[in-house]
Amino acid sequence: MLAFLIFDRWKDQQGSGQPATKAVPVGARLPLIGTSQVSIGIVIALVAALVVWLLLGRTTWGFRLGVVGGNPEAARRAGYPVALLLLGAIAVGGALAGLGGFVQLAGVEFKLRQGFLLGYGYIGFLASWLSRHEPLKVVVGAFVLAAIAVGGDSLQIDSGLPAASVNILMALILLAVFGWTGRRKVAA
Repeated sequence: MLAFLIFDRWKDQQGSGQPATKAVPVGARLPLIGTSQVSIGIVIALVAALVVWLLLGRTTWGFRLGVVGGNPEAARRAGYPVALLLLGAIAVGGALAGLGGFVQLAGVEFKLRQGFLLGYGYIGFLASWLSRHEPLKVVVGAFVLAAIAVGGDSLQIDSGLPAASVNILMALILLAVFGWTGRRKVAA
């Protein structure tokens, strides 16, 4: 649907020929922090991580969701509404994804274009695995991956490395994390 809107209904007719929407008006953009080039989107992300941490760690909903994630059959037998809990988790995840898209649009990109958020889900998945799915630690993992991505862009420009080198590095990190968090055999 987004591609249809970018190519047809919302396309900037005075643009450069690339399919994109008109730029977000300056008044609708997220304000910057001080004199830096960083928007308050970073604060929004940190608050969202804190809220998720509180929801998952301090509420009965979070406890029940942890039980469902650990063993859905045991949760069913305990009388938990598994389908409803999963639907709630999907709704919260969708809301967070929408919030992330808003922050990216209003704080960084300022216009919708094709491939706008391409690959962010995979990087988020990797950040979650790096932090063993703990919301506050995900922030640290996300900063590490952001540093790799930004550093990788610099390496591409300065050293002439191909664009895929950043993806290869992140894939190696993912494989290392999978190996590190894998099940350990206990000696008999």
